[in-house]
Amino acid sequence: MNRAWVIVAEVYPLGLRAKGVSIGASSNWLNNFAVAMSTPDFVAAAPYGAYIFLGLMCVFAAAYVYFFVPETKNRSLDELDEIFGDTSGRSQWEAKVMLQARRDVGLLSLLDIEHPSESNNGEKKVASEHVH
Repeated sequence: MNRAWVIVAEVYPLGLRAKGVSIGASSNWLNNFAVAMSTPDFVAAAPYGAYIFLGLMCVFAAAYVYFFVPETKNRSLDELDEIFGDTSGRSQWEAKVMLQARRDVGLLSLLDIEHPSESNNGEKKVASEHVH
């Protein structure tokens, strides 16, 4: 599984997620295309050098992820906002709007979720269902 797809899907707030994921996917495909187009010429010019270079890039990428990319597993959107420095509270507002929309269409009663706004656990549960 390509973890880049997962990270791109988790780091954007709900209102920007579609645009962010589309930019991330486009970037991923563009970079894959560049590697695919340049690798045959690189291997022809330096047979072992190409693999050493690509191997070193993998080592540097793994080190970067290990030291600089925060863990997002089992975190709510609010926690991710804190991690990535968004202090506007936009994800809380978006979660409330999403909750109200689910109430308006009757989804909460259909799923037998009672009064999620009265407890933070219920609200986080409804908001986090959209993330995964």
